[in-house]
Amino acid sequence: MKESPILMSALMVIATLAETKTQTRRIVKLYGHDGLQNDHALWRFCEFHGEKAVWQHREDISRVITEKCRHGNPGDHLWVKETWKMNTPPSGVLYRADANSQFVKGPWKPSIFMFRWASRITLEITDVRIERLQDISEEDCIAEGIVLLNGRYTFNGGLHESRTAKESYRALWEVINGAGSWELNPYVFAISFRKI
Repeated sequence: MKESPILMSALMVIATLAETKTQTRRIVKLYGHDGLQNDHALWRFCEFHGEKAVWQHREDISRVITEKCRHGNPGDHLWVKETWKMNTPPSGVLYRADANSQFVKGPWKPSIFMFRWASRITLEITDVRIERLQDISEEDCIAEGIVLLNGRYTFNGGLHESRTAKESYRALWEVINGAGSWELNPYVFAISFRKI
């Protein structure tokens, strides 16, 4: 079993703690033998078996690369990195995702700088698969933390509402990954997990 860090926004931390989020999607980053990142448009996804995905070059079929999910495989653990700060005086860790965080003064530390000892959430990976982002199902959008509230789907307590879970997930994806990122329709690792 390996243990790896994974970044989550405050919204996704809240959904994970509430156990309404049991999946995450992370863009597949292809690296060739030269160590440089390759464009998905140049490579065709062939198969995913065991721990590795096999990709074939679209113009030169003799060129093949394999890529494994950097976050792990079923049975591996993820520790969540979230926005945080040390309490003053040092008596513990405060988390930006918590309801009372708006009353805390001073700067917060970005999630990327969280140490393992400060993490409060550990997840066990239960499944990993590869798919195109836009192939996500309504059920998987709900597993990503989209909830039904007053007959509309939302990811942020109703500030953004949509008719379908997929429309709401698209808006969430673009909040996290930037405007226009949905249209790129990248290959993603769809990682299912449970909180432990």
